[in-house]
Amino acid sequence: MALIVVVLLCTVRNWKTIPWRYAIAYLFTAIMVFMDASPFHILVHLLCFAAFIGTTVTVKTSLYIATFIGFVQSFFGYALDYITLRGKLKTVRPGTTKNIGTYVLGAAISILAICLFTWLYSTANPVFEALVQQVDFSVLSLPRLVFTLLGYLLFLNIGTSRHLEELVAFDANCENALKAPDKAFLSARAGTLKKEYTVGTMVLGVLNVLLLLFLTTDVIYLTGPSISDNAAYSSSVHQGVYALVFSIAMAIGTILYFFRGNLNFFNTNGALRKLTYTWLVCNLILVLTTWYKNWMYVAALGLTYKRIGVFVYLLLTVSGLITTYVKVAHIRSFWYLVRSNTVVFFSVLVLATGVPWDRTITWYNLNQVARPDIAYLLGLKNGHLPQLFRYGKTHSDRLMLDQQTTINERYTDFVLAEKEKTWQEYTWYQLMKKQ
Repeated sequence: MALIVVVLLCTVRNWKTIPWRYAIAYLFTAIMVFMDASPFHILVHLLCFAAFIGTTVTVKTSLYIATFIGFVQSFFGYALDYITLRGKLKTVRPGTTKNIGTYVLGAAISILAICLFTWLYSTANPVFEALVQQVDFSVLSLPRLVFTLLGYLLFLNIGTSRHLEELVAFDANCENALKAPDKAFLSARAGTLKKEYTVGTMVLGVLNVLLLLFLTTDVIYLTGPSISDNAAYSSSVHQGVYALVFSIAMAIGTILYFFRGNLNFFNTNGALRKLTYTWLVCNLILVLTTWYKNWMYVAALGLTYKRIGVFVYLLLTVSGLITTYVKVAHIRSFWYLVRSNTVVFFSVLVLATGVPWDRTITWYNLNQVARPDIAYLLGLKNGHLPQLFRYGKTHSDRLMLDQQTTINERYTDFVLAEKEKTWQEYTWYQLMKKQ
């Protein structure tokens, strides 16, 4: 399907204008869905599809705008074309709309006539009835019909080129760099800017002192006696993440406010910039301490999706801090932050599909953790069941009876369900089992 979409767009449009990085991301996630058809992989694949379609329509538009346009284009592209060109069709070809309605009506009547007269001829002629009975109508089912119609509508939509011009124009007007005002304007606003500078210096100075105090206590906590129980691990990580979320939100919000416009070009804003850079560095240290606490949590109790989510959040936080530094140092706009971090978030999602998370979590917990949480592993999807089944056969002494029974039953159901899948539902698992 993904390959057909790429080939179709290459034929409909000039292949040189195709955004190949998004096409590659779309094809990559399609392969990952084939490897492991998890809801996460499917969701990211659909997101890549929308991004690819949107960027083929609006090449120079921001990713988040292009993705939204991609979704609109996929579902309503043909309708938008019809609404936009309806007046032109009436002017240039007055009979076009009526002809389309005539063709649809004629096709519907023809289908009804075929069904009616086929039934009449079958009752009148046994030979014709036997011929009709030999036709396999099982291939005609409502789900397949709906799927076919949706596929036709999808290909019809992505072949159009209409998009939301107002949204594209708005995005084009939001520049990445802030424009410097003339010296006369700055001189007239000097009093107001000096007040903002004073307030910003006081606020960032106090917040820096508070964050440094928190980091000092955090380092003392980490270098103290080892944490001994699960509740302490959980409390330590959760509190660190909550503090990080609040601190980063405050940092970026405060920086965006004070560096939103003319204060960027105020000649004596050096102290404010230094305090801003200091706060960004302190938040980066907070990221590192939170990462270390989460890693200790994982080493002691194993991987879970929430703990992996903490690592992903920390990675995105580092990206946010770096882009915020670039925004202040190089006088960028708010839209620069939105665009750059959207690209980072999109890239992280695409790369994350390359990891079979259920199987990775299961492998790590069964091999690297002294007492793996079997109950949590049983709550995951079915892709990791072969691993659990092998573990149950070789380490039955580490499992409770009800856990062993549950693993065996779920594995048996999993194997039967995989065998019953048709070729359209095949994944990498079926191909490996056939070898």
